[in-house]
Amino acid sequence: MKDKYALLIRIDPMVMQKFGYIAKYYGRSKNKQIEFVMRGLIENFEQKNGPIQLSDIAASSQKDRQHRAKTPTHHT
Repeated sequence: MKDKYALLIRIDPMVMQKFGYIAKYYGRSKNKQIEFVMRGLIENFEQKNGPIQLSDIAASSQKDRQHRAKTPTHHT
């Protein structure tokens, strides 16, 4: 089995209930529906902007790490 990311999200319960309804309508689990939506988003983005290269991802990740290092964290 391929490595998979685990993702914890906070989402409005009504949004999740409706999302679950849509997923079930299409015969998918919520997890598979999220993956389907994400793949569609990536495909649309790449059609408009060109393929995302691994070097683009690495550069973006480094910028994110640098930004987080400069930004103080606030706990509420």
